[in-house]
Amino acid sequence: MAHAGHATLAASDAGEALAIVKTAMPDAVVLEIRLPGMDGIELIGRLIGRNPRLPVVIYTGDDSYRNNFIAWVADAYLLKCSDLSELTDTLRQVLAKRRTPVPVASRRPERPASYASAR
Repeated sequence: MAHAGHATLAASDAGEALAIVKTAMPDAVVLEIRLPGMDGIELIGRLIGRNPRLPVVIYTGDDSYRNNFIAWVADAYLLKCSDLSELTDTLRQVLAKRRTPVPVASRRPERPASYASAR
């Protein structure tokens, strides 16, 4: 990911990943499902519990978790490939989507013509 301009931090297990996220406050997390100690599904729950706006991309060789409802919380689920362009593109899209501000209504909605006003 460094070749795409992203600074990266690596963790050897879920506990280390939680510690890194707590101290480094990354822009996004790319994780493998199969981790020593705690699996990636449990890790996602803990990450999102700490920061619901943290983008999470599952990047794994294991397709069996795709239908796990907790995996649906992730912004993307990609199968590992030697070509990192899909991961790079997905991460770029996920980050852009999260950085786009949520529009706020600037005025009240208009009342329908059938709405009777009290005067």
